[in-house]
Amino acid sequence: MLSLWIYIRSFFTVVVVSCSHPVNWEQCVRVDQWLLPEVKEGYRLWTGEVTPYEKERIYLNRGVEP
Repeated sequence: MLSLWIYIRSFFTVVVVSCSHPVNWEQCVRVDQWLLPEVKEGYRLWTGEVTPYEKERIYLNRGVEP
């Protein structure tokens, strides 16, 4: 539960505060392009469906026989 609070607090301090400035409104307006895919990826990481850096590991191990 504490980790959820840390994520929410970090999101607020980084995203909400940055998007409150008029100069950043143009980048923050398309929530469907930057927020929703990351929420989906975060859920997949949280449930264990994928592991961190899984795509990179697969790419680096391509062609290497164990």
